[in-house]
Amino acid sequence: QKVRYVGDAIAIVAADSQAIARQALELIEVELEELPVVVDPVIALEPGAPRVHEDGNLLKHIKVNKGDIDLGFEQADVIFEETFFTPTYEHAFMEPECSLAQVNADGRIEIFVGSQIPYADREQVAAALDIPQKEVRVRGPLVGGGFGGKEDIVGQIHAALLARATNKPVKILYDRHESMLVHPKRHATQIRVKLGLKKDGTLTAAQTELYGDTGAYASLGAKVMGRATTHSTGPYIVPNVKIDCYATYTNNPPSGAFRGFGALQAAFAIECMIDQVAEKMSLDPIEFRRINALHKNSITNTGQHLTESVGLLECIDKTRLELMHYTGGKDPFVARAVEDAPHKRRSWGFAVAFKNTGLGEGAPDKASAEVELYPDGTAEARISSAEIGQGLVTVLQMVAAEELSLPIDQVRVLLSDTDLTPDGGPTTGSRQTYISGNAVKHLSLIHISEPTRQLTQSRMTSYS
Repeated sequence: QKVRYVGDAIAIVAADSQAIARQALELIEVELEELPVVVDPVIALEPGAPRVHEDGNLLKHIKVNKGDIDLGFEQADVIFEETFFTPTYEHAFMEPECSLAQVNADGRIEIFVGSQIPYADREQVAAALDIPQKEVRVRGPLVGGGFGGKEDIVGQIHAALLARATNKPVKILYDRHESMLVHPKRHATQIRVKLGLKKDGTLTAAQTELYGDTGAYASLGAKVMGRATTHSTGPYIVPNVKIDCYATYTNNPPSGAFRGFGALQAAFAIECMIDQVAEKMSLDPIEFRRINALHKNSITNTGQHLTESVGLLECIDKTRLELMHYTGGKDPFVARAVEDAPHKRRSWGFAVAFKNTGLGEGAPDKASAEVELYPDGTAEARISSAEIGQGLVTVLQMVAAEELSLPIDQVRVLLSDTDLTPDGGPTTGSRQTYISGNAVKHLSLIHISEPTRQLTQSRMTSYS
């Protein structure tokens, strides 16, 4: 009853051809009352701003506090403050969204869709159609690009609705214009950074305030901006931290997952700030980062004790000593003419960043898998996780082959079928090699196929 952004679906049409469908759409008459709009995440929280949803425009207020922020700024010799902005970005994956749905002979809905989370698709389709999840089967082909842009429902439910209404297979394929209107984008943000530091460059306090435009619907806005929040002071040791983040609704297209998942916007703001501070205080920008860098036994701004695998100092030193000074000379930040290209100038830039692996924020990060050994000596690993170009099939082949001492060409991998593969969780957060790979690795014994069941006792476990 309320159109919240230009991509909202208010009618769907099925036809034997695209041309007929487009003609039918033109015949639909819609009466719309024009409403005031809000297009900025800061303005959205002002008193009297138009309400995108009845309960207001704030999706979530996310807070991080560490130490005593007032004391931290009192201890500082110098304080700097600046505000940074990042725009909306489009994923522009090669394959636009496409869903094919059909009603099978047994009355179940079967959906073929390039998705990053098949089990979540099944859950949402079943909820929208008000049927049990067992009545829905989601099958995923190899996905033509995702980058976070295919974690949300886009077309699956509509195709299923039309298939049930017509009792015929229905395919919904978005053209590029439709795709850009509808699917969630990278969050546009406003990030204010305030840093306090000693004259030698040691940080004493960091305060950040973030506003994220999550668009007309939640999508993964709270999670993305939560990640931006926790990463907004950078991979640095800061004893006193105060962070406030506001994920807000607007009438813009929804914002959700995009490669980097919020950490990218935070890295842009804090690293720009570090460069500005270094320049104003005549500090070496690399050494400034180095003396504040997280290392083994550091405590992050969320209280995590880093006990191992903290390679930031090593990375900084290798980049500076082995790459920058080798190719850039004594002052790699000075722009130099490019040989045989007098109209070009070239110099180095330097930034550091960090990013969690997995779901984060306390979410249970788990996956289930099956591995079956066949009488001919081949094996099959099964998991619902999606292949979106990251090489998951090869990874799982290699893991299973090594654990079973089999040649890699004797291992098959079956992905993304909610009837035939157990739930591997979302393909997101750079988690598949580690989480799903371990799910396959830690199967303590193989699930044996029926012809050999009498010869070998079988048991199956899952890893989380």
